[in-house]
Amino acid sequence: MKKLLCIMLSCLVVLSCVPCSWADYDNEGRDGFTEAGAYLIDSIDDLKLLRDRVNAGTEPENRYYRLEIDMNLTQETSWEPIGYVNPFKGHFDGNNHTIYVNISRFGSYRDYDTDDWYNHRAGIFGWVSSSGYAVKNLKLNSTRMAATYVGGIAYGLRGGTIENCHVTGALGHLNDRGTASDSNNAGGIVAEMYGGTVRNCTFNGTAYAYAAAGGIAAEMYGGNIENCEVLSNLRYTFNPQQ
Repeated sequence: MKKLLCIMLSCLVVLSCVPCSWADYDNEGRDGFTEAGAYLIDSIDDLKLLRDRVNAGTEPENRYYRLEIDMNLTQETSWEPIGYVNPFKGHFDGNNHTIYVNISRFGSYRDYDTDDWYNHRAGIFGWVSSSGYAVKNLKLNSTRMAATYVGGIAYGLRGGTIENCHVTGALGHLNDRGTASDSNNAGGIVAEMYGGTVRNCTFNGTAYAYAAAGGIAAEMYGGNIENCEVLSNLRYTFNPQQ
């Protein structure tokens, strides 16, 4: 009996030392399969792990997540969006909390095998392709969100609904001449829309771009925008060298 107890205790000690990802925690009995059982995101590390798992393609689809606190990401100046490599296909409830950002993702390099430019897109989310709601009840306060392509909530929407999201602050970038030649497009909620819906969202700030600037979407190739409001300035120039 003593030997068995010793073995059991040893196993517990070993198991307690094994690092767990956020999705493996008990998370107050939540399983992420329903909105009521959404995983709770209550630290920057949780948000980073969600991002890393989505971008690595290891996070299951159709999981639910809920933000539990206001989050200050201003020290994460080169924040890589959630869904930058592989699209986000889950359901994220901001729970009416605010994320504060100060992002600059210039200094890109090109992968000639894929013809992709890295570090050139900015947004809390990158590509979003969900069924049902994708992101809702999220507030973004941007001191600076600058890159070649910028979307406040998400860079690109291919499916799902972004609803009741509110963005304030500066998107895109002015160069030293005062023209918006360093950002190709900037959208208050999304940079590019190919599908899905943006509903009941607002943008109150300034968007700078030299090709396309939009209070809700900078470029729209599909999808729907419903009951959204722009309380801001859009600044763009088609001749950035002049």
